[in-house]
Amino acid sequence: MNVTIVGGGLTGLTAAYYLGRAKPDWTITLYEQAPRFGGKIQTQRVDDFVVELGPDSYLGRKTEMTDLVYDLGLGDTLVSNETGQAFVYDKGSIHPIPGGSIMGIPTEMMPFVKATLISWPGKLRAGLDYFKKPYQLDKNGDVSIGHFFQYHLGQEMMDKLIEPLLAGIYGGDIYKISLLSTFPHFIQVEQKYGNMVKGMMAAKMGHSKAGVSKAAKGAVAEGDVPRAGKGIMTDRQFESHEAKSTKAQADMASRKRGLLLNLVCSAS
Repeated sequence: MNVTIVGGGLTGLTAAYYLGRAKPDWTITLYEQAPRFGGKIQTQRVDDFVVELGPDSYLGRKTEMTDLVYDLGLGDTLVSNETGQAFVYDKGSIHPIPGGSIMGIPTEMMPFVKATLISWPGKLRAGLDYFKKPYQLDKNGDVSIGHFFQYHLGQEMMDKLIEPLLAGIYGGDIYKISLLSTFPHFIQVEQKYGNMVKGMMAAKMGHSKAGVSKAAKGAVAEGDVPRAGKGIMTDRQFESHEAKSTKAQADMASRKRGLLLNLVCSAS
């Protein structure tokens, strides 16, 4: 069997690698128009700095990537972000990502209010999400990452916070990347709580189990940075956790209604 794979980026290389392992007797030919393999992943050294021209990290809960790294014998080269801090360069200055933010989404009031990265009009626009309704998804129940967060948090938050963080993971146009394929739990949280600000604030206590960094859990004072490491849930585990959380909330509401009914009956 002869197989041709077009494109020598991460997807094409991975397909060729696993297909070769599964079918060692097949002839696999990979074509790439660029003079190098790797696609959007490209690293350059400028003076004493290592500069990533494409994605610079991946989410630990995407276990397929970790599996690939170990399959290639590169497990000991994985580096986790232990600082819990990232900065964004804007208009000649370096600004820390607001404390308590998860993938750029604010979950705490005061750190976001004090943040120097976002202007006051930008902060006000993001805060208005508290009163917004869920985004109208397409017929497939999907939307691009860019349009989703632009609707909820505004253009300035998109340009200065959301896009820099997510571009470091995906290295593509976030207005063309599917939210359902990348961060389906954001849709779940939004649909469950009504909007992103309410949802992220309400779900913050569970985020330590959903794969966010120490910063989001409060161990570090500043903004959240995606990181790989132990104790990180997969997307499937997150969905299971959210289902249990919803059931627990329903049980609590039922108990409260029962208590209220008993009080009313006793009073009468």
